[in-house]
Amino acid sequence: MAVQDCYSNPNDCHVGKAIREINLGPMPMDAYDGVQTNSSEILPFATCPSTSIIRDCIISHLTTFKNQGATGVRFQFGLGGGAYSTAFNANGTLNATWVANLERFFQDLYVLNLRNVIPTPALGLWGLDQPEFFDRREGQTTCGVEGKTIYYMRWLPYGLVDTPGVGYPPDCVGHNNGYDVAPPNTYFWGWGPFLALVDKILERAAFKRGFYLEDHLMVTEFDIQNEVTL
Repeated sequence: MAVQDCYSNPNDCHVGKAIREINLGPMPMDAYDGVQTNSSEILPFATCPSTSIIRDCIISHLTTFKNQGATGVRFQFGLGGGAYSTAFNANGTLNATWVANLERFFQDLYVLNLRNVIPTPALGLWGLDQPEFFDRREGQTTCGVEGKTIYYMRWLPYGLVDTPGVGYPPDCVGHNNGYDVAPPNTYFWGWGPFLALVDKILERAAFKRGFYLEDHLMVTEFDIQNEVTL
């Protein structure tokens, strides 16, 4: 198999056409109902007046990006209330209001001809995640390290360690046997709720919105963990 040396011989390389896509992070899905007005705490776009409807403001910005050649949107969203996005109910079922707002968002993307989408759920502790979605335990000793504060999210099988200056990395990250020796999350729902969420997102994206078979959104990628530390 021949390997192209694109650095030394750039003219010999066959590079596909670049794709321009919008990056929305975070996406305040709870507020995308066509009713809630702008506030500095919710809306990721500070240029809209406080009297504007959040949905209208986001559509306005998406239109601007579309006119610059964008063809799709990557949108990051919270699962338990973080950054004004609550995909789950406290019992692990899907939040019907969130699903309805997702459908509004997808329909708006379709109308704007922004057909490529990259859903990016925030699996870690994010923003204003509500207490019913995690168990906070202080003074924990794991992997030989004492005094940890660990957050156990309902949708993750492992804990997240409160690490100043770093964030909330997985417990025992960097330990050679961390996967085996980190204590399990007894607060974990299991993968059922998250897989149900993925199914719902794919279902709404694939929903036929016009006359032709291709009249739907296309999930070009599904980013299940943003900016993974390898």
